[in-house]
Amino acid sequence: MPFHVLPVLFISSPANKNLVLAEAGVIEQYLAKQFDLMGSNLYEENLIKSFHSSTASLHQMHSTTVAFIPDREARKKAMGVFREGPFKQWVAVHDKHLKDNGSNGHYIGDRLTLADIRTSNLIEHLLIQTGGEHLLKIVDRSFSLRRLRIEVGRDPRVDSWRTSQSYATLTTVTEQYFSDPFAPTPKL
Repeated sequence: MPFHVLPVLFISSPANKNLVLAEAGVIEQYLAKQFDLMGSNLYEENLIKSFHSSTASLHQMHSTTVAFIPDREARKKAMGVFREGPFKQWVAVHDKHLKDNGSNGHYIGDRLTLADIRTSNLIEHLLIQTGGEHLLKIVDRSFSLRRLRIEVGRDPRVDSWRTSQSYATLTTVTEQYFSDPFAPTPKL
């Protein structure tokens, strides 16, 4: 483990050269290339990386400023600040780009990309947070972001994961964790 933390992806090549990838963003981009989710040229790839990074940054901001506050009332207040500032700004910027792409539910053309998946996953994740229902109201005002959630969910690979027992278990444990991050870990 190069940085002594997870996630880590171990890759073996046919030439017996092993590669160890660390850091979620790097792993996501590597896998996205393997599954043709990074666009068809350098311009598209970097646009996808930009929107992916923007969404990852918003997720990180939520984690560090809201999610792990132990006091429920303080967490609700922090969620309000997050919702009215960074979240609304993120929605506006992403909504504009999605509209400029035709409001078809994708950041690039009309096909699924890593940026689409990252945005959809962030929205789903934020919905299970304290105050997440208020974030959904903001997302629902954006036809383009609503359409993105629908289009990502229609992809057979995403649908297969989201309808699996593993996904249901992960969602339940995540909801329990974020309802009280300092409670003992639930047994599965």
